Amino acid sequence: MLHDLETLTGSDVIATDGEIGKVSDFLFDDQSWTICSLVVDVTNWLTRRDVVLAMTAVEHPHWTKKIVHLHLTKEQVRNSPDVDTEKPVSRFTPAH
Repeated sequence: MLHDLETLTGSDVIATDGEIGKVSDFLFDDQSWTICSLVVDVTNWLTRRDVVLAMTAVEHPHWTKKIVHLHLTKEQVRNSPDVDTEKPVSRFTPAH
């Protein structure tokens, strides 16, 4: 089934041990045109603004409730890389 990613933007993101933030963006592989990373705004929980999470850490989203569950703990998210807009996308190493 096809979905519009804009629908997930702003969705609550929940780790295995609690809510961590909201979906703010997606990163794509420019060769395969697949989503490779989820960008999550964690300002309400951490002092950083955004973290990059690999799509392998994401369960199937609940589209109508706008909720995205992760296979990660808050500590694993805390250790995920920040979004650095000065670096090329190929330098990101998302947490798994």
